[in-house]
Amino acid sequence: MDETQPLIQSTTSFFNSFFATVTSFETPLKSEKDMGTLLFIVNVFNGTVGIGLIMLLDVFINCGVILSSITFTLVFINILISTIYLFDSMARTSGAAAAMEIGGFPKNELGQMMFDFPRMLSFHLYAKGRIISFIVSISYLLSALWCSLSFCYLCISKIVKSFDILEDINFDCSLISLITSYELNGKVCGSYYGISFGFMLIFVILSMINPKIFQKLQLLFFCYRIVALVLMFTTLIIFFSVTKRDETIITSSSSTQDDWWLSLCKIGYMLSVSFFSFINCNTIIESTARSYTKRPFLYTLIVDIICFMLYLSLSLMNTEFSKKTGILSDIWVEYTGIGDGWEPILPSDGSVVWAIIIKIIIMLLPIITTLSVYPPLVVFAAQTIYRYFNVQTFIIYHFWVDVIVRAGIASIPVFLCIFYNDSLTVLSFVGISATIIGVMIPSLIQFVSVKHVQRIFGEGMHKTIYTVKCLCSSVIAKFMVFIGIVDILFELLHFISSYFL
Repeated sequence: MDETQPLIQSTTSFFNSFFATVTSFETPLKSEKDMGTLLFIVNVFNGTVGIGLIMLLDVFINCGVILSSITFTLVFINILISTIYLFDSMARTSGAAAAMEIGGFPKNELGQMMFDFPRMLSFHLYAKGRIISFIVSISYLLSALWCSLSFCYLCISKIVKSFDILEDINFDCSLISLITSYELNGKVCGSYYGISFGFMLIFVILSMINPKIFQKLQLLFFCYRIVALVLMFTTLIIFFSVTKRDETIITSSSSTQDDWWLSLCKIGYMLSVSFFSFINCNTIIESTARSYTKRPFLYTLIVDIICFMLYLSLSLMNTEFSKKTGILSDIWVEYTGIGDGWEPILPSDGSVVWAIIIKIIIMLLPIITTLSVYPPLVVFAAQTIYRYFNVQTFIIYHFWVDVIVRAGIASIPVFLCIFYNDSLTVLSFVGISATIIGVMIPSLIQFVSVKHVQRIFGEGMHKTIYTVKCLCSSVIAKFMVFIGIVDILFELLHFISSYFL
């Protein structure tokens, strides 16, 4: 018997007693179905809309309150889902892999940074005491909340300033400013937290009282995803036309550069970027460690710290060289096209060499981390499948293909940032890469996964896991692959028209 089974059973009992008053969480399998629905919804909101819908509203409505409210709503929804997921994952070991398998654009899923490590930490500390596990998990969640809010606040500022509008309105509603009683805008902050907590209550009530509502509305959410894609492409066209007409360098207000709370937000932003960078490999590292090492938690913690420090150091180096040499301030901001300015800045020859080295290392780290644990994982997956079917192993096995493909495709924008110091060109190619990464590749892999399960284990086997049963059906997968192809053709035409014409 698997050595983790007693702990799983004990955590399952604790989990069911924790949600004793909630009828929707009756068994681990049922809670996994409910959580799959919630994660699907959060991917619909965060993985497909991104900044496109926000920019579109700001272009047409010219209303900073709506812009800010939507952005913070997405963040708080993801924080809510991650909080529920944190407790739910104490009863299951395949949660993070299942969540990652759903797909979506990784850089837009802010709550993703809270998935893997707190689950491992709670799982490990639960055997030593529930109170310790709870305190550590909440502490980690609060730090993740700070990173997310810092990330969101700086993105809002850059988006608004890039359009050169509403400069007289203060968009700062971060927790730091609330605590220090900094001068705030009541309407903006009221919209931030009012709408956000309103959505939180709706999600909590509906998901726990009657989760079947979400299951019946899947077609509606699927249509919403298609509409979001269309809105995103429309926004890109408008955005390119705006930036072509106005080629001035937008800089942030100098009066706020020396504020200590803004510096603290920048630190949180940098930490959040570092979290996003390595978290995709965490699930696989953890699963391999649990199978092949005597101290899986220690191994996972060491690998996490090394990866995090590498990414953080590289990100800080990139930012430091940017300040001294004039290179675009952040490679990740460069990906999204939200920077301090749209015109390319001519750096010195020495800084170009350093920038190329740093960016190549950043590009290769996910691939190196992935390949470093690939051989033992394949052996582990093969052995487990031959002994007995394990849903977690099956998800991770197919997740590997997803990670490798995503890592390869994600290198396209990095090469472009190296050879073309032009945000317009980079953003055009990023649109193509994001479509492939966020829509076509996950759908294709999920479609193959469904067929693989049905061929080996029969037509009814796929009912054991919600992501395969409801989110990855062959009909939806085929349709999403078709949509992905259309999206890529659309992006190619868009790139040709915006760059060459």
